Amino acid sequence: LVASHRGPLLIAGDFNTWNVWRWHYLERRMFELGAAYVDAGTPYLTLDHAFVRGLKAERAATLKSVRSSDHYP
Repeated sequence: LVASHRGPLLIAGDFNTWNVWRWHYLERRMFELGAAYVDAGTPYLTLDHAFVRGLKAERAATLKSVRSSDHYP
């Protein structure tokens, strides 16, 4: 469905990339779709990610004030 979409894309969420294999798989699939990674610059465990295609991310942030999960969104 994403591959056939012809407009701008924002793909974001909890992708459960808790090991290197999962992260590389996600990164490779997003690259194949032409989506660029939006870096929030967090040094903590990152499971939530954002990718864009046809858009420019002006800023990204990790919400350290949110404590309702096992990781920061």
